[in-house]
Amino acid sequence: MSLQLVQNANEFPESSQKAIDSWKEDMAKADAEVLKLQEKLYAPLYEKRAEVISQIPDFWPKAIANCESLMPYFDDVDSPLITKIKNVKVTRPAEDPRGASITFEFHDNEFLAESSITKVFKPKADARPLGHEDFEWSEDLVPQTCSVKWTDDEHNLCKKKPTVEPKDEDDDNFEPGSFFSSFFESENPEIVNGIGQIIAQNFYPIAFDWYTGEAIGNYDDLDDFDVEDFDDEDEEDEEDDSEDDGAAEIDLDEKDGKPAAKKAKTQK
Repeated sequence: MSLQLVQNANEFPESSQKAIDSWKEDMAKADAEVLKLQEKLYAPLYEKRAEVISQIPDFWPKAIANCESLMPYFDDVDSPLITKIKNVKVTRPAEDPRGASITFEFHDNEFLAESSITKVFKPKADARPLGHEDFEWSEDLVPQTCSVKWTDDEHNLCKKKPTVEPKDEDDDNFEPGSFFSSFFESENPEIVNGIGQIIAQNFYPIAFDWYTGEAIGNYDDLDDFDVEDFDDEDEEDEEDDSEDDGAAEIDLDEKDGKPAAKKAKTQK
């Protein structure tokens, strides 16, 4: 009897299943070690990159301004502070590099009472072990509570432009407001995880390409979360037709938090 090659779902013999399951577990453990080694090798390279970037004026504000998937989360009120960004870092714990700490460091400014802000993401307690393929940032990481220390209420961008979050799953009303509100102070894990994933996986690894513009239009945006997920189609059409759609404009000529003429508008 000849074997007919027909597409079909096949089951392993019961006698083989245990050995197959054991092999898969061994592969997952090997993948975990690969991820740990990758982070160990990458960490000093990112430190070396940071040294190079520190010699390039306004590198991070210019790179952010070019990142199409990140800019919709910035509001015009953020512009004076974004121009003060000195460094952006994404670090991962050696024991489980799926987690991440995202740090923004700033030059002296009149907005912040401290020189840096860090948002930490940790794997859920019940997350699958490191190495398993079904781990998803949006589903399996938990953003840790973080509050920004402002110099005073007058310079508190979160109060000036708070995030308007959907009240329930049927509510389409979502306005990011200030980036510092939606990313650092929001308690909505879907919003915070969405932005964190964009920064850690889309923006940070290829920051040079965002700065030069090579990544514009050539990098597939993450599908897990988008600011427009909360907008209905009618609202999107109205925003596209308006002269000012609310997207932030980063003006690198701003001094002391006072906006100058607007430049290089980014689009959603």
